[in-house]
Amino acid sequence: MDNRYAIFGVLLLMLISIIHVWADKSETDILEKWTFNNSKSGKNFKSTGKLGSILTADSCNVVSTPGGKGLKFLRSVNSTAFCKGSKQWGGKKGPSPLSVEIWVKLTPVGLKSHSVLLAKWQGGLYFRIWNGRLIWRYTRTGYKLDPEKWYHLVYTAKKKSGGPAATASFYVNGKCIKTGNNYEFDWGPADTLLCIGTTVPKIGTLDGTIDEIRIWERELSPSEVKESFRRGPTVN
Repeated sequence: MDNRYAIFGVLLLMLISIIHVWADKSETDILEKWTFNNSKSGKNFKSTGKLGSILTADSCNVVSTPGGKGLKFLRSVNSTAFCKGSKQWGGKKGPSPLSVEIWVKLTPVGLKSHSVLLAKWQGGLYFRIWNGRLIWRYTRTGYKLDPEKWYHLVYTAKKKSGGPAATASFYVNGKCIKTGNNYEFDWGPADTLLCIGTTVPKIGTLDGTIDEIRIWERELSPSEVKESFRRGPTVN
């Protein structure tokens, strides 16, 4: 009996090690990952993704969230956040595939009219809310968000062989809400900044709170999206 418990314990440790190795490997494809737990100044946030770009926030507040801390934007003061290092991964069509993942909670003000989550102006990444509904650039999902509620939002795209279109999917809280062809999947021009909570010039300023942001250089699978939602934002 003791030997069986010992063998079971060894197998359990091996399984945990395998899971940890797989998890570490899965995150090697993250270009940028911003959390807001480790900033002392509340202004500059270094990505823990492989590019390690700095996100500089202006008129934003670091606030407590279920995932530790998040970045609060106020439309009334034109809160903005820019990533200057993002110029290095722009291009005409950029690498394909891609995935964008973000946690967000919007105020009633933020759900009115135009609220940008993440943008690379013009002609590139453009994840936004229009009149309370989720949009990627000009591709509408019809999904309506509620105010003062946390959402895990994911967009994935993978270019099809032999043509310009991509197979794109939208996920909300781990569930796929729309899949289809999308011609608007590129990373955007190399000479434009990545913006969080607005575009350049300050169009569609967000009113609400953003938590963990991840930009992947691969298409996340439905099971990965579901597991990421289940885990919730990282607490560092």
